[in-house]
Amino acid sequence: MPPHARLRGIARMRAEAGLTTFIRATRQLAGRYARRSHLLVIGVVMLPGLAAYLASHRNPGALLQARINASANARLVIPAGTYATGGLRCVSNLIIESDGPVVLTSDTEAPILDLSHCSNVSLRGDFTLIGKAPSYTGHTTQIGPAAGGQTGIKLDHSERISIEGRIEIRNIAGTCLDAQSSLAWQSVALIRGLIVNHCYRGIHLHDAAEYMTFSDFNAFNNVYGVVVESGNNTFSNGKVVYNSVAIRLAGGTNHAHGIFTAVEANHNAINLQVQDVTLGQTFLGCHFIGDQAGGGGSRIELIASKGVNIVGGQIGSDISLDAGSQLSLQSNYIRTDITNAPRVEAGSLLIARDNFGPAGPWASNSRSAPSGGFDNEPARRLSRP
Repeated sequence: MPPHARLRGIARMRAEAGLTTFIRATRQLAGRYARRSHLLVIGVVMLPGLAAYLASHRNPGALLQARINASANARLVIPAGTYATGGLRCVSNLIIESDGPVVLTSDTEAPILDLSHCSNVSLRGDFTLIGKAPSYTGHTTQIGPAAGGQTGIKLDHSERISIEGRIEIRNIAGTCLDAQSSLAWQSVALIRGLIVNHCYRGIHLHDAAEYMTFSDFNAFNNVYGVVVESGNNTFSNGKVVYNSVAIRLAGGTNHAHGIFTAVEANHNAINLQVQDVTLGQTFLGCHFIGDQAGGGGSRIELIASKGVNIVGGQIGSDISLDAGSQLSLQSNYIRTDITNAPRVEAGSLLIARDNFGPAGPWASNSRSAPSGGFDNEPARRLSRP
């Protein structure tokens, strides 16, 4: 019998034959045809019909978990399909790939994919993780729905993690991607192509989850798009749109002092919220424009925060600084049609240099004080001699 015919026969085994028998037969066939079959992928066999077997299995989550447990130091390829898995726990030294679009669903509180205490793990391909929360499209200043305990992907004391592809996490009653690393500051996670939507928090970095890199990401239709309470994290080439709060920076263990580059935080009720941050944050080439209807009304607000720099971007949001806050605006294009004059409370500091609008220099640019400091009076236009 040809090898592929034997493969098809094993793939059609009924669930009652037992998970152990299925895995044992898979390994035996992998060894027998390792040199002849193109279906062997680094110790893991892709069986024709495995997707149908997974979908019809009475507990596809248990089957996938068993394959994950058996795949350390190997590559696990999950065939295209939709699987009600519940929570899955990863192991170290593992590559997980999709063979076409893979959808994992869960109505439990456990993380759909838990990478906690794992190292040297890669997730690559086309994955969609769907939780139990309803879709959220309110985009109002009233924060809702309430946060739940569900998580899409969880990283806790995880190191050398790579997530890349089209990785969508949605309808999570809690946080789409939650990362913390209370003792090991250098998480060193590279995440590219993440899409998070219809969740309470899209991305949440806290408790010293540091040195993580996000690129080419999208966060929309969440209560909070991105929440950062840890330091030394970088975000680039992102879209954070149609959330109640797009980007929130808050005090925490060694918080903030990271960088956002080329991020569009547009059409949110609050485009940027910074609270209790004393170690600064840099925004380069970022846009903060309009509310959810695109007609103004969005806000940038600093609350008891210092050292925030917004450079070389575009601003179409009202700006407010409470007492003791510091904000530097440099070389930004100010959309004066949807931006009111900044509200700067006594004891706060706004340094505004080389910003301009449709009519020329921004009226709220700072001027140098004789002492060498700055104040918040409008810049004086100099007439030609």
